Amino acid sequence: MYSNILKQINAKLRGDLYKIDVPKNADKTMIVGCDIVAAGRDAVIGLTASYSKHMSQHYSKVVRQDLLR
Repeated sequence: MYSNILKQINAKLRGDLYKIDVPKNADKTMIVGCDIVAAGRDAVIGLTASYSKHMSQHYSKVVRQDLLR
């Protein structure tokens, strides 16, 4: 129970919850994910990308868009 609370505090302080050991030749690699869901005249677009050396920090953005605009 206490470990989960400590993990949440660490995450809010932008600490890493995990680290991935990346090979030396891939230390400048960025993982990017994108998904688009369309329903009727609306679309929801989601994007996420890793930006830390150990791929443990991410940027994410979600946008709703009117397709008939």
